[in-house]
Amino acid sequence: MTPRTFRRGAGTAIDHAHEDAGRAGRQLGNTKDIARIHYIDAPEVVPDNRDVLERWARGDRPPKV
Repeated sequence: MTPRTFRRGAGTAIDHAHEDAGRAGRQLGNTKDIARIHYIDAPEVVPDNRDVLERWARGDRPPKV
């Protein structure tokens, strides 16, 4: 583990626990903007495709568009 990896993990954990990038930034000795840009991992939001994948896994044909 590198120091940067540790800082990213700490920043992300603090931000996600408290929903406060400013708090994470203060812990890391940075501003909230620097913490957001360089240290806090934002979860990627993707569309919910479970129904399509379930049908595909069963071998059902997808509906025509």
